[in-house]
Amino acid sequence: MIDQIISRREEIGQRRNMDLNIFAVANTKSVLLCNEGIGIDWRSEKNKSGVSYGVEDVIGFAKANDLQNLIVVDNTADPSFVKHYQDFVRNDFH
Repeated sequence: MIDQIISRREEIGQRRNMDLNIFAVANTKSVLLCNEGIGIDWRSEKNKSGVSYGVEDVIGFAKANDLQNLIVVDNTADPSFVKHYQDFVRNDFH
């Protein structure tokens, strides 16, 4: 899904008149954060530059970089992540 969004980012942005960026990709162990949006090489970048994190780190990064119109996509089977949905919503994520 991430690769599809990145490869069609420009097309989607033009159609919807918006700038579409994925600023974070995470699994249960690490997160890759990039305020300009991750690129097609996100897997290798995450392996090289991913850091341990908590949900508050992702929320803080978005606030510190004044990122707007935020959407969280949970593509995990991790039931512990669900308990953080309200934290994201309270911090203007959709």
